[in-house]
Amino acid sequence: MPGPTATPAHPRTGETIVTITEIHPQPDHQPDQQIPVSVEAARDEELRWVDPRELIISDNVRTDVALDKGFIADVAERGVRQPVPVHPDESGRLVVRTGQRRVLAAIEAGLDRVRVLIEAEKLTDERAQAIDRILDQLGENEHRSDLGEADEARATQQLLGLGLSARQIARRRHLPTKRVTTAAAVAQNQLALDAVTEGVLDLAQAAIVAEFTDDQAAVTTLTSAASTRPEQFQHVAQRLRDDREETRLREQLTATLAEQDVTIIERPSTLFDGTIRRLADLRATPDTTPGTELAAQDHAGCPGHAAFIDDRNSWRPVAERVAAVWVCTDFVRHGHAERHTALGVATTGKVTGAGMTEEEKAERRTVIANNKAWDSATTVRRDWLRKFLTRQAAPKDALRWIAATLAQGSHDVRKAMESDHPMAMELLGIKHTARGYARRSPHAIATAAAKASPGRATMLTVAMLIAALEQGTDRRAWRCPTDDHLAYFHQLRSWGYPLADVEMLVLTAGAPDPAEAGADDTDPDQQAEAQIIAAPDTDPGMAR
Repeated sequence: MPGPTATPAHPRTGETIVTITEIHPQPDHQPDQQIPVSVEAARDEELRWVDPRELIISDNVRTDVALDKGFIADVAERGVRQPVPVHPDESGRLVVRTGQRRVLAAIEAGLDRVRVLIEAEKLTDERAQAIDRILDQLGENEHRSDLGEADEARATQQLLGLGLSARQIARRRHLPTKRVTTAAAVAQNQLALDAVTEGVLDLAQAAIVAEFTDDQAAVTTLTSAASTRPEQFQHVAQRLRDDREETRLREQLTATLAEQDVTIIERPSTLFDGTIRRLADLRATPDTTPGTELAAQDHAGCPGHAAFIDDRNSWRPVAERVAAVWVCTDFVRHGHAERHTALGVATTGKVTGAGMTEEEKAERRTVIANNKAWDSATTVRRDWLRKFLTRQAAPKDALRWIAATLAQGSHDVRKAMESDHPMAMELLGIKHTARGYARRSPHAIATAAAKASPGRATMLTVAMLIAALEQGTDRRAWRCPTDDHLAYFHQLRSWGYPLADVEMLVLTAGAPDPAEAGADDTDPDQQAEAQIIAAPDTDPGMAR
């Protein structure tokens, strides 16, 4: 077969035209139906550099060219790597048959030349030309196979092995760094990589599964969620993370207590009428001034000195919620008194120690489980809000929602305005500045709004209101939702947030009892502040 030949460089442009003859020899078999071909139909093809603005884009089956920023940036940096097939029309202009996205991206990127492969038009019949063009355009897109995510992960690992950092790879590929680090995490974990290869998980899900490789039960739970309830995957993952962290903290605190020779007991079923009481609820003796708290360091020598490990209220970070609660295992026997009884009186009633009924224990287990689920859901919800609030254009019903929320004028909205929108600042990723009367310059969100497009300014308004409602939402919402809670979670769901099962309880709990809704619905035994175990380098029993 004849090979390619090169003509001398053009005297004016210096370009060399490569002529490739008989690249694809004609098959011996001819189709039954012959399409008219001119006698002068050329078989030669030419590779040439041309200005993309001089190319004529013919009709195309693709109506949405979808020139995303990453694609344009890649073309700007690396050029159009694949020559664009063109053919000359009757006036000699070069017409693009396939590859319009490459040409338009080159123009958008400001390239002054692209490589084209000039092919002579072999068909003379307009109908036949149209059929051939449409089939070419369909074939170029239909018979392509996207790079699989498993292959992407392996390729990312290869680039890392060649010395590129995740940030360098992201910059060269014009992708978010998180995408690269996710792919790398999957590539380094065979279990996750196999799951992506088999189509069980996508890349993001597999990266999360990689966090739990040493926990088969967690892997099973996650893969099941991915296949049966994919919208709940992030909620399931966050709950597993929080459970694992709580277990680690409990084990760490247990070891610390054991090193200090502290007696560790199970959490009592009651702390109000039994023999076991928290030191926070006791004073040293009946003759001690009422209201005086019995400190842990003063109680360390008591035979009843002990502690249990408990989960505290949700407003703290996970790392601070596991705490040692100091107790006396038999406060009357060891000479102590209830903290607020009259002088000389040890207790106001009979110490029964009867504990909770089975029904009460079951209810308490439900409360504890749902409170923990709520805390995990809050993490996922706020991550979703951060991403949602980066939008440049507001949802279609945003203005209507804004008007209704402002007109309602809830306590949470008023409180947020009076406190300079701290939650909105956090969700928007804006650094906190001086607040209230201490502020001498415009609010940071006001400054951002002044520079924003109308759509973005609307989103900033959404951010302030949604953050106000978010800050007013806590563990009580799943049991005693207010009208504001109902409206808030209905709106989040309508904007695409996948509610966790415990958040769905807000919508299904029905109208709350006003008196009950105003009460603190956390575990009653957690209402008093726990006394925290001392650090290992302090005296045993000293509260921190």
